[in-house]
Amino acid sequence: MYHKMTKANYFSKFDLRKGYYQIAIDEKNIEKTAFITPWGKYAYKRIPLGLLNPPKYFHNVIMRILDGIDNIAVFHDEILIFTNTIKEHENILNEILNRFEKKHNN
Repeated sequence: MYHKMTKANYFSKFDLRKGYYQIAIDEKNIEKTAFITPWGKYAYKRIPLGLLNPPKYFHNVIMRILDGIDNIAVFHDEILIFTNTIKEHENILNEILNRFEKKHNN
């Protein structure tokens, strides 16, 4: 992958804003995040920072969404796109956006 990056002419980066909070916790696991305060009992419905497995889980979700797209690298909540031609770059950008939109609408 890094060899392909060194030969690329075009680069873009997505920063998935508040990435973990974009991923819903499975209904059966919400209770595991519960905590009690003087004002009541609360539980997360989205992946919070500070738990043991969110980085790995988040990465796996993103990789499933982007499976099969070449010329990308994923690191935490950032996606790097690197291509040789502008047309190829536009195609990959559009594919990524389409997949995230499709996932959001499901």
